[in-house]
Amino acid sequence: MKTMMIAMSMRLLLMSCQPNRQQPAAVFPGIPSMEWTKQLTVEVVNPNKHQLAHVPVSIPISAFKLDPMPFLELGHFRVYDVQTGEMPLYQVDDLDGEGTGADEIVFLTSLKPDEKRIYHLQFFKEFKAWPQQDRYTDATNMPGWESELFGYRSYGPFVLDMFAKYKSKPGLVLKTFYNESNKQIYNYHVDSPLGMDILHVGPTIGLGGIALKGNDQVYLPAAGALSCKVIASRPVRSIVTMQKDSWENEIGTFHLHRTATIYAHHFECRIKDVITVVNLKSRSAVFFGTGIKKEENMDYVADPAKGLFLLWYSQPMYDIDEMGMGIYLVHPAAFQLAADDKNHFYLSNQSVQAANSIEYEFIAFGAWQRAGYVTNMETFKNFANEVIALDLPLNINILDLQLSTKKE
Repeated sequence: MKTMMIAMSMRLLLMSCQPNRQQPAAVFPGIPSMEWTKQLTVEVVNPNKHQLAHVPVSIPISAFKLDPMPFLELGHFRVYDVQTGEMPLYQVDDLDGEGTGADEIVFLTSLKPDEKRIYHLQFFKEFKAWPQQDRYTDATNMPGWESELFGYRSYGPFVLDMFAKYKSKPGLVLKTFYNESNKQIYNYHVDSPLGMDILHVGPTIGLGGIALKGNDQVYLPAAGALSCKVIASRPVRSIVTMQKDSWENEIGTFHLHRTATIYAHHFECRIKDVITVVNLKSRSAVFFGTGIKKEENMDYVADPAKGLFLLWYSQPMYDIDEMGMGIYLVHPAAFQLAADDKNHFYLSNQSVQAANSIEYEFIAFGAWQRAGYVTNMETFKNFANEVIALDLPLNINILDLQLSTKKE
């Protein structure tokens, strides 16, 4: 993806914990050289025939086999590209929210077809190894999340509102639009050098909202704010969770939970929905899923086998003009298609039963003609294929774990 978490196959080829002589660390202006406590050697291979740019590599901190510590944070880690001696863009995240610090370290890599790269991931117990890195993602509990290239926010039926940025002026702008109380202070419906909100949702599923189909009807969660938590908001990626604790309708009562992830230098975001059945009233066939709204004079392209659905149209409201949006289903065979007069739906085949949880993932993205990246449906198709290629799996192998001659 240009925003997304990638599927990975991780094999622990060799985990050697014998003391080892320190290898010289790369020297960076203003960043002191330090002796690491532990070092992981990680091999990253692109087994695909596509060049991959700025794709994420995630490694669990548990791979370092650390002794218990009161807190782990970014300053305990460094990442080096062995081929260049440089630091890629990286961060560490507390994904479980337990407040004890880092659970995962993630960095970005770019790989040619069949290329292999070696990275050293170093842990420093006694020192602070803070990297000096520019920031390319941001998130707020609005909820909203963005890379320097594209932005999203959400509300109501979990629709993904989109903010397009000009190719000539990338940057993080989300916090410009709202004050500390998440009250709008900037008219993002008007074209400006910062870009523009390009999606008019109305009474539809918009892009990527959550839908429930049952009793020959389609139900969308009500309008209004979503409960939100920012899991990560750092240079490499931002992660936001959203939920409605108790959505009740004629079908039953449901807990809705969504996780959205966006990466630096990416346009798209990856969405994971988990829907828990609290109480089920209906005995009819019931399905949850997502979708894309319909538009007048739209050019709609659906490839169910590939899991790719694209919409391109001209939106006169707010002088948006030509724009597009798309959804890529991570596991297309697990979905069925449906539609009504306002929306296209992609519904999970998972059974909706009492106490069950329904889970699915998709990648959502958009484009605005005036931004300078995409001009029409044909170029939007090419753009979408690049998004899909960036979701191809990498082979990530932990080759070695070394200890310093100093005690941990």
